[in-house]
Amino acid sequence: MEKVRQKLFLFFLMLTLAVAGCVSSPEALFEPGWTHYKDITLARDLSFDQSGCLWAVGYRGVVMLDPRTGSLVRYTAEDGLSRTAAWCVEVAPDGRIWVGLRRAGACSFDGEEWASYAAGEGLVNDDISSITACTDGTVWFGTKEGKGGLERYDGSGWTIFTKENGLAERYVVDMAEAPDGKLWLATYSKGVGCFDGATWKFYTETDGLASGWIQALDVASDGTVWVATTSSGVSRFDGTRWKSFTVRDGLIDNTTFAIRTHTDGSVWIGTPKGVSHFDGVNWISYTTVDGLVHNNVEQISIAPDGTVCFVTGLGISCLKLEGE
Repeated sequence: MEKVRQKLFLFFLMLTLAVAGCVSSPEALFEPGWTHYKDITLARDLSFDQSGCLWAVGYRGVVMLDPRTGSLVRYTAEDGLSRTAAWCVEVAPDGRIWVGLRRAGACSFDGEEWASYAAGEGLVNDDISSITACTDGTVWFGTKEGKGGLERYDGSGWTIFTKENGLAERYVVDMAEAPDGKLWLATYSKGVGCFDGATWKFYTETDGLASGWIQALDVASDGTVWVATTSSGVSRFDGTRWKSFTVRDGLIDNTTFAIRTHTDGSVWIGTPKGVSHFDGVNWISYTTVDGLVHNNVEQISIAPDGTVCFVTGLGISCLKLEGE
């Protein structure tokens, strides 16, 4: 009878934790250099906070994972989100977590409670596709086709950018702040743009970009801009000219979904056939044969300790290279 009581106690304890949204020790599978989190499924984006905790978002809400302890906390509409389904996540320099929701605006988390930002309350379009929090405290929201296009929040008011005041296209798929404070953004089909605070400059195929159809971009610590195109490989801009890379150069596939620059100056590219790494001279690719949990890599983020994590079709894979 005592054993039965113990089992019932454990059962109700786990049930209570699950209801509270906190589950410890998620499934973590280890291979040499790799850690896989297969229970964080249906993720669409991820980012790391300053303490090294991983924040992932997707159709099942927001997940905060501490890789050091294995503890996991999940947030949904029941915990304060405007809607459970989320598209993107960004950790601001002040530590606030910003989440873009599917047709429900955006939310921010200060560590204790969630705040909501909806269409009609500052936002013009509530279908958020990308978020970038800049060092000056402003937060930029890229939206999908419809009203709006790009929206900037400075903590008290909103500024809207559309085709009428310089934006090349309303559908903004990705953004990044450059070291000089300029904002770079990727549009769905009209190339990439740069905003210096006053004027816009857009780049397309006529300027040397591999394609105007873009999936992602990132800016390295030296100001180099990297762009992942839909089916034409990746392009690099050094401030003067564009140079493109394809499978002929060593990229694993010309269809690219994600791109992220590392603090060591190298770049990681996610594709449907695996992930490629370029250090400026050599290319090396990783697939399921090398330890990746799934070849379809849709997003990439880099932890403060240099660990590189990938959103895949079967959960999240993290790679810790030797020497880091």
